[in-house]
Amino acid sequence: MKPKGWKNEPGRHSLAAKGIKTGKKNVNAIKYHSSKPTKFYEVVIHETGKPVGKPDFDDDENMTSNFTTFNLEKQQFGSLQEAKDFIKERYERVKAKRKKLFRDTKEGPEQSGTLYRYRNGTSDPRDEPWIQEDWVEIKEIQQRIVR
Repeated sequence: MKPKGWKNEPGRHSLAAKGIKTGKKNVNAIKYHSSKPTKFYEVVIHETGKPVGKPDFDDDENMTSNFTTFNLEKQQFGSLQEAKDFIKERYERVKAKRKKLFRDTKEGPEQSGTLYRYRNGTSDPRDEPWIQEDWVEIKEIQQRIVR
């Protein structure tokens, strides 16, 4: 049984409509399956939030955070400048405060990203606003297809 609205004509469901050439070598497939390394930049954003008015931590001894992670977003870009422009455009309009993120290594702490903190909420008056902290990292990735 065919789904409702399905048509037997070759149009949008054909291989040609999807950009796949038949009978000849597919140039795009050859580029994709090339063994040459490809470099791109990945922006990783961990979105966390807590209610307004609640302290960052419940107790000083255990440092239990009141922030909860609610989303992980990944975007890929061809150049570092494109990745930086994406981040700037995203956080410029919410007027976020920035802090550097550090990671411990054998040589000592090194910067691993940026923390953006801002007040967020919805237009619905029944919803309570929250403080959002986004942990943002840019990663340079070398990719090579292994056969």
